[in-house]
Amino acid sequence: MTAPTFKSFMDEGRALLDARIAKMEESLRALKQERNTYCHAVRVPPEILTHIFLDVIDDIYESNGERTQQFYPPHVCRYWYEVALCSQEYWRYQPLYSGGELGPPDLLERARGRPLHLWGRFSANDQYWDSPGRDYILSQAESVNICLYHHFDTDDVDIPRFMKTFLKGCAPNLRSLTLSAESVNWVTIPEDTAAFGGNFPCLRFLSLECAEWSWRTPIFVSPLTHLILFAIIPWDDACIETLQQLSSLRYLDLAILTEPDGADTSFEPPTDPPSVKLENLEVLRLHGAVRLLGVLALELNIPLSASISFTADYPDDVLHREPFELEPLLLWLSRHLQRLDQASIPVHTMYIDSGGGINSSGTLRFHYSPDSIIDPVKLPKAESALPHLEIELYRESYRVFFNAILPMIILKLQLSTVQALCLNNLNVFPFDNEAALRSLAGVQALCFSATGTMNMPSGIISATRRHQGVMLLPALKTVVLHKTDFDRKFEDVISFFAERSKGGHPVEKVYLSQCKHVQEECLQTLRQHASTVEWDGLDLSKIGNVDG
Repeated sequence: MTAPTFKSFMDEGRALLDARIAKMEESLRALKQERNTYCHAVRVPPEILTHIFLDVIDDIYESNGERTQQFYPPHVCRYWYEVALCSQEYWRYQPLYSGGELGPPDLLERARGRPLHLWGRFSANDQYWDSPGRDYILSQAESVNICLYHHFDTDDVDIPRFMKTFLKGCAPNLRSLTLSAESVNWVTIPEDTAAFGGNFPCLRFLSLECAEWSWRTPIFVSPLTHLILFAIIPWDDACIETLQQLSSLRYLDLAILTEPDGADTSFEPPTDPPSVKLENLEVLRLHGAVRLLGVLALELNIPLSASISFTADYPDDVLHREPFELEPLLLWLSRHLQRLDQASIPVHTMYIDSGGGINSSGTLRFHYSPDSIIDPVKLPKAESALPHLEIELYRESYRVFFNAILPMIILKLQLSTVQALCLNNLNVFPFDNEAALRSLAGVQALCFSATGTMNMPSGIISATRRHQGVMLLPALKTVVLHKTDFDRKFEDVISFFAERSKGGHPVEKVYLSQCKHVQEECLQTLRQHASTVEWDGLDLSKIGNVDG
């Protein structure tokens, strides 16, 4: 590989900087939108955030058949500095070579007095962790987001050295730490307190991604409010002890990538499950079914107002097994729903979303609150601010998911309190199961929401008609049609309303929202079967003919 030219350096430099700035802008937008995440960063206006990028450009080039290490020359990095500083928002600190320069002379002065958010990548053999000015930079840092990566000529990241030389300076004031690794190998975090340079008294947000660690690692401190773990997690006594100490947690996100080879994945419900009390928890996110048996076996005592999300990433072959290894999940969910029922908090709305594709994930979302008044206008959009329970299941086919897994969940959870059923992004009926439909006999509102010009599926119509002389969903009074294309299956839609009227269970209210190809004939027919018909907020029952 030939040595890079000045022009290639400049072009790559511009591309790298543009990409990083774009990524940061996207991150800032996400920070403002994400509820209960990065709260400390959201409180600071974006225009005064100081982002110092810690980036060691440590690329390997081949010259004359030999591998040599080259760094971007100073004039290229000066260009990066100038562009970043001109934006008034993105500052770049980059130790370049043996001199360890910090860039523009006034960089530290400009940064003084502002909360620093450090983002960067470090290699295993990075000799620039001890650059001049590092201690000041780190002592002022409130947020650190570091990605450790491997060279193909090194064995592993020297985590103890990194902790001693880098995080030691951050410990006194650090509020947020994200540590990840770009590698197929695992980054092992030591238990030794000294390796961390002491404790982290101000740490509130901790995210460990792609790492292997022990629950006894001293980085788990009692003030933590947000904990995100994407790693190999040993479920042992230390796990329970640590979680019991983290009573201040408001946001807990757990994902396990793998189990040790030969691990026992059988599940026996514990007769006396260990109790973990997290009284301040607002959001609980769990990823993986078989892999989270340890969590599912815990008696998690969390507020009933908390929102819960569960993602089960089934491999292809699991779907062909019985009973789909859902028993631990269903048992855990049943216990939580029993607590809601005992507190007179009904599950009042159920969303079923296909994810928009045959091979995407299917999502079940349940909303619950003491105030169970259903607003039909708001049904097409699941409000994330409301307390909810969400289950996301990956599957290989609609039929397996809708005809087997989904009815099992609905029947097991006994959702007799559900008043509204919302079907999103579907072109087939979610389940052709009479028992499951009968268990939803309390549904008063049915919402169909599609994407683009997807038509209202005829399967939904036929499944809710009279079955063996009995009308399913007997309490149904309201239908919401959101983004429905009336150009197709128009006869099926109309016959649905006509059949319910004929069977003595007429639909009283119909709401049309962002629908396409709505013709006057359709509107007039709907008005014959429903006392109220609203089209994008316009009450058609109070006016004459409408030109569709």
